[in-house]
Amino acid sequence: MIKDVVDSNACCNCGLCVSACPEEAIELDNSFLPRILDNCTLCGICREVCPRVDMPFSFIADSLKKDNKINFGEELLGNYNQIFLARMSDSALREKTYCGGSTTAFLIYLLEKGLIDKALLTGKEHNLDFCGHPKSMEASTKEEILACAYTKPTANPILSKLPVKGKKVAIVGTPCHVQGIRKAQYLAKYGKVSKEKCRELVGNIEFVIGLNCFFAFKKDGVDGLLSRVGLKEDGLKKFYNWKGKSVAILNNGQKIEDFGEGSDFDSLNLGCLLCYPSYSAKLSDITFGKCMIEEWGWNDVISRSEKADRVLKEMIDNKILEVQPLKDEKSEILEGLLEANVFKYDSIGYGEFLKTGRFATTNLPGGSPMEKGSSGSIKGINRLRLIQAVKRDSFYEVVKQEREKSGTFLPEMK
Repeated sequence: MIKDVVDSNACCNCGLCVSACPEEAIELDNSFLPRILDNCTLCGICREVCPRVDMPFSFIADSLKKDNKINFGEELLGNYNQIFLARMSDSALREKTYCGGSTTAFLIYLLEKGLIDKALLTGKEHNLDFCGHPKSMEASTKEEILACAYTKPTANPILSKLPVKGKKVAIVGTPCHVQGIRKAQYLAKYGKVSKEKCRELVGNIEFVIGLNCFFAFKKDGVDGLLSRVGLKEDGLKKFYNWKGKSVAILNNGQKIEDFGEGSDFDSLNLGCLLCYPSYSAKLSDITFGKCMIEEWGWNDVISRSEKADRVLKEMIDNKILEVQPLKDEKSEILEGLLEANVFKYDSIGYGEFLKTGRFATTNLPGGSPMEKGSSGSIKGINRLRLIQAVKRDSFYEVVKQEREKSGTFLPEMK
């Protein structure tokens, strides 16, 4: 029922179809892609829950705006109440996190205050300083939350682990995971064949926490990138993306930014190219990000619900979070770029990929469109808007147009 989604490289690897199948007739292959087994009964549940098929994005966003008592809304950043910079106040714990530690601090606070009793998180498969191989984990203690603190830049089918055994659950995920959760919550009310199953899967989820995400690596993508320069993940202290470029910090402190010749698309999760334009997880209760902000070590925080506002205020009042404002000034540069449609071009050669299976460029997405946008002159909240505009115009809209032209399966966002 979802063969066309998978075969056309539209799958986002969220894993929701696996947990939703009542016959356990879907498993994940070695690439984290769903594979239909012989005991499939063609019930249609997997197709109905798939966030890449008939995604009622606008309806869900409007409903959340009303239910969460949202004050502001815009096309690029979605609905929100406040946006600012934050970091975990505890410097010792903060050192164990990726950048700022605000997500980790938020989760620990929810748990310690009894607002949740369990969280579904992404841990790591190998016990290393940096591990690019994600492992879905249920956390019910502070120590288990801290064990999942560092980023894993790889697509992870975390929704395959639903339902989580708990009364009040938080889930942390990228925009595709957030969209999967929200679609399941929508179907728990309005589903045709999946209503009961979706109630079982997401009925106990209290907090949907989103992470900024531009693109993710496929399952062994980080290994492939590192192998070009003779590295393995056990030799790394850190690995991250900064301004569209991969950066590795070795155990000896050396920084690697040049990963040699080859196609970076060999490492990319191709489903990311079809991600609905929601870089900042617009449908979440709260979004955390490292982003391309002015200062490393801080997180941009977008509160999208009244309940998130309350928690943040308590954390700030109790000095658990340090905060600083994020400027939101009129930007003639950004407005001019958007009016001139400078991002609306096929920067990666997706049309060529559909014809030949090869991309017209060897560089990972994120660099050239950002450079084209004079991004260094765009600061604060407008920086978030810039990144979202690039994600929408240079990738989603272009990929959508090229797939329409070729008659290739196209995810539908309503």
